[in-house]
Amino acid sequence: EPRATMPVATTARVEGHATQIESFEARLAGMQEAHRAEVEGLRHALEECVRAIGTCAQAIDVMRENGTESLRQQRAPGSGGVACQWEQAAAALHNAADLGMKALNST
Repeated sequence: EPRATMPVATTARVEGHATQIESFEARLAGMQEAHRAEVEGLRHALEECVRAIGTCAQAIDVMRENGTESLRQQRAPGSGGVACQWEQAAAALHNAADLGMKALNST
């Protein structure tokens, strides 16, 4: 049986679409690589921030543990004193560090 052939115009159109697809794929690959590099940079920055937040929280914990008796007395419920504010700051920093670690571990 004779082979069926496509009209020349159809062949040219198909080849044109194939060229466009290849061009789009090349552009997409370039964009993916750029975004991958950007994400790596942001991930590194987030890791550094999480590490710094954790360090601050630990420093506050140590400071509170080594605090004077007057600071310990200010921890009484409802005192609203400096020690209570440090405890709140430490808790917020610990929570932020935990959330950052969860975000890092999920990617």
